[in-house]
Amino acid sequence: MFNGLANAQSPKKETLSFYKSVSKLDTNEIKEGKHLEFARTFSVEEFIVYYLVNGKYRDTKKYRLETILPLHKDSSETYFVRKYYYGVLDFFKVNTKDLNEIHYEGLNGDTLRNKFIAEIVPESDKKKVERRSKGQMMFIENPNFAYFYNRITKRIIFKYKWKLNGDLGIRIINKTYKAEYDIATKQFINPGIN
Repeated sequence: MFNGLANAQSPKKETLSFYKSVSKLDTNEIKEGKHLEFARTFSVEEFIVYYLVNGKYRDTKKYRLETILPLHKDSSETYFVRKYYYGVLDFFKVNTKDLNEIHYEGLNGDTLRNKFIAEIVPESDKKKVERRSKGQMMFIENPNFAYFYNRITKRIIFKYKWKLNGDLGIRIINKTYKAEYDIATKQFINPGIN
C-alpha cells in the first residue's frame, strides 16, 4: 500500500526538485553553455502552447514581470528560461531546426486571444450576453482557452469556452468556439462553434 502511494507522489517530488534546482541557476552561466543538462525537453508543439499561455512578457500577481528568453543556442538545441526579477522559474530546450521553421517571436497570446474574441465570437452572442447581463449583480465567468499547434499545417488551433453565469446560477452563455490561426498569414480561418 505504501509502495503505491510513494510511486504516485514521486513525479510531484521530481517536479519540485527540478524547480528548486533551476531557480538557483545563473542566467549568465547558461548563456556561456553551462548547466544545460538541467533543461527540460519541449517539442515545438509543446513550446508554442507554452509560449502562448505564458507569453514573451507577462505581468502576474505572483511574480510581477515574467519573461521567456532564449539564452543559449547550438546546432541542435535552443535553451530558454522563463524568469522573473529574482531568478529562473523554468528552464527548457527546443530543437533548433524545428524552432527555425516558425516565427514564434511574433506570437503574443494576449493579442491573439483578443483578436479571436473580436473576430470569431459572433456579434449575436456578444449582444445576447449584454442583454442577459442587464440587472445581474454578480457574475461567475469561466473563460478558458486551449491551444494545439499543428506543425504540418503551421497553424494553431484555438478553442475558447465562454461560460458566464449570473445571479442565482442563471446561465447567460455556455458555448465553445474554435478556429485555426495561420502563422504565415496572421489570420484566423475555419471558425466553428461546438
